[in-house]
Amino acid sequence: ALQKHLQKKYKGNLVWPTNGKIIRKFGNYKHPVYKTIIANLGIDIKAPEGTAIVSVAPGKVVYVGQIRGKGNLILIEHSGNLYSLYSHIEESLVSIKQTVASGQLIARVGDTGSFEGFKLHFEFRKGKDAVDPLKWLPKNRN
Repeated sequence: ALQKHLQKKYKGNLVWPTNGKIIRKFGNYKHPVYKTIIANLGIDIKAPEGTAIVSVAPGKVVYVGQIRGKGNLILIEHSGNLYSLYSHIEESLVSIKQTVASGQLIARVGDTGSFEGFKLHFEFRKGKDAVDPLKWLPKNRN
């Protein structure tokens, strides 16, 4: 019950991870280079190099590193078994086990592992399951 309560608390109350234009939504799409159908497990936000990336909610950094296809990334654990993932980042400004506040600067937009130039790939997860971040982020960006 507590988990559901926490999830309800976050829905629509997350902070936008960066400013920019959404260039790909959650769901299937055709890969620009390989022409294969790929499931996009998050959203892609195009933004200039070095644009600030912030944590969408308070939490604890559980991973900072590289994953093939996603480039440099940060994974943050939030209460209620929720996770946020930020990838293709230029530089990480946090370290593993660090506690972060909602809206805290954690990284800068880059193009590591990206075929589309500078962007942030952002995922939001309930446990291991990716959910559509647009259903969790506020409708109006600040």
